[in-house]
Parts: sequence; structure tokens; C-alpha cells
Amino acid sequence: MIKRICILLAALLLLGGLYVFSHHPVQAQSFTCFEQCAAFFGDDTRCIGLGLPACPPCTPGISAGTDLGACLKLSNDTPVRDVYSSPSVLINLVVRNVFVLAGVLLFALVFYVGFKMLTGGKKGFEDSRKALTAAVAGFILMFSAYWIIQIIKYLTGADIPI
Repeated sequence: MIKRICILLAALLLLGGLYVFSHHPVQAQSFTCFEQCAAFFGDDTRCIGLGLPACPPCTPGISAGTDLGACLKLSNDTPVRDVYSSPSVLINLVVRNVFVLAGVLLFALVFYVGFKMLTGGKKGFEDSRKALTAAVAGFILMFSAYWIIQIIKYLTGADIPI
């Protein structure tokens, strides 16, 4: 069970890193309504002559053109789009926190394994050894994922805040 959790965490970290590196910013911007255009440029002077219709209200599910990044607000009434400008920003935040969570889980698992080794007798010792092997394998996968991302950052010059 613990081995599966460690492998799952490592796979999630690797997939998150792959997603971050596959993200490419959009080169051309197309607007479907006037408010999108004005929000993108910061004023509406460039958008007046385009003949864009007004944006639909922020009610998800009513129309396909709803911009959830503008409609959904954080606790301080800031639109989500202003804080998380692209999916890669959110993925980087999640990956950083997953690294911390994996480190805390590794620490707790080593503590648990040590306690079980001391108190479990011969069977507990064998079970603990298997769990410790899985924990070390998970740590190696996590450590490798982090350093692979660091090497790719160095080689490509990408600015990835992990």
C-alpha cells in the first residue's frame, strides 16, 4: 500500500513537471466580446472599432463563452485570472506543495517504520523492512523528479519556480 502511494506521488510530480514544460503561451489573442478585449489591453480604446458584442454575464453553464477566470473570485474579490494567469502557474503551486507534503509523509513513514521495527517482533521487522524499502524508493523517485526538472531548467533557461 505504501509503495503504491509513493509511486503515485512520484508519478504525479513527473506529470506535473511534464505539463509545465509543455505549456506554451498563446501567440495571438482572439476576443469574443468587448470586455475581454478591454481587460486584455487595460483600456477600451483599442477595442472600440472592432464591433465586439458585450460579454455574457458570469453565470457558468448558461453559455459556452463564459470566462471562468474572470467570473470566479478569490476571498479578497480578486478574479482568479489575475492571480493564476495560466494553468502552469497553478500547477507549479500544486507541485511545490506536493513536494512538501511528500517530505512530511516520508518523515512520518520513517518514524512509523522505526517504531514498528522495534516493537513488532520478527514479523514486524520484515513488514517494516518492506515499507522502508518502498519509502526509500519513493524518496529516490521524488528526488530524481526534482533534479530532472532543475537540469532541464538549467539547460533550457526556462523560468520555472519550483
